[in-house]
Amino acid sequence: MSAGHVFLFQNQFGDTDYVSVAEPVFTILPLSGEECDRVGNQAVNQLWHFPDGIDFDAFFQHDNGEESSHYLTLSLSEQPVFRYNIIKSSFITIEINTQLFENTMVDSTVNASLSPLIRKVWYGKHTGILRYEKWDGQIWNRQKEIN
Repeated sequence: MSAGHVFLFQNQFGDTDYVSVAEPVFTILPLSGEECDRVGNQAVNQLWHFPDGIDFDAFFQHDNGEESSHYLTLSLSEQPVFRYNIIKSSFITIEINTQLFENTMVDSTVNASLSPLIRKVWYGKHTGILRYEKWDGQIWNRQKEIN
């Protein structure tokens, strides 16, 4: 996502809450390993602030030809929790309120100590977090942008 936003999310019981996304922070990293055909190696971090004090840091490093740079990672307290291969992913299409979101990736964890409230996240390649599932079974869908 190219800017900060606030989104309204709603669960299957009609409860609503807000998730805010900070402005992205871009950095230029030194090229490592074999040089690629790009001038620099760019990376981006973007914080997603969830209710209950959950802050996911989304990190993606521009593809430099290395396997590790194919992934977007969502971390909590610098600990990677969810990982998406944005180059070779098995993208799916999800529907939220009759709107289709193509190029969506999904990942889940079985480790509640890594992510104590959220166990599964649907992440749109160009749209960010679209849906998440809590350990208690609540599924939260992004409804609309507020700002």
